[in-house]
Amino acid sequence: MCAHKEMKLESPSGPNGRDDRLSSLELLRWYATLFRGDVPRIALGVGLSLIQSLVLVPIPLILRKILDHDIPEHDVRGLLLAGGGALALYLVYGVMTFSSGSLTLMATKRVTEMLRARLCIQLQQLSLRFHDREKASELHARVVLDTGST
Repeated sequence: MCAHKEMKLESPSGPNGRDDRLSSLELLRWYATLFRGDVPRIALGVGLSLIQSLVLVPIPLILRKILDHDIPEHDVRGLLLAGGGALALYLVYGVMTFSSGSLTLMATKRVTEMLRARLCIQLQQLSLRFHDREKASELHARVVLDTGST
């Protein structure tokens, strides 16, 4: 696919003739700085994700109570309470899933938009020879697909 084809820029070396590309660790640190303004939002999203898993823990215990006690003893009130409790836990789980996903999506969407804008600026600064050599559709696909996978 065109998004994974090796794209060669004009020159990997900087103005002083040496290679100015970032190491993997430096690139990761730079990428983390892009999320600096979203740390509270991301932390809340991660916290909600952790709590989500805890919300589901009582459900097997509730089902065991229903199967072992409420149904054999024909306890309709206990069955309704236990079933309602399980349903409420699933509802809380769904709300937390939506909330944590929305919080993290807001942060990643902002960063993705910023990366695309920076990448478009970089592409506009490349030489005409580069743009003559590359197809516009492939460049567009590469920008969208590569930044969309962040």
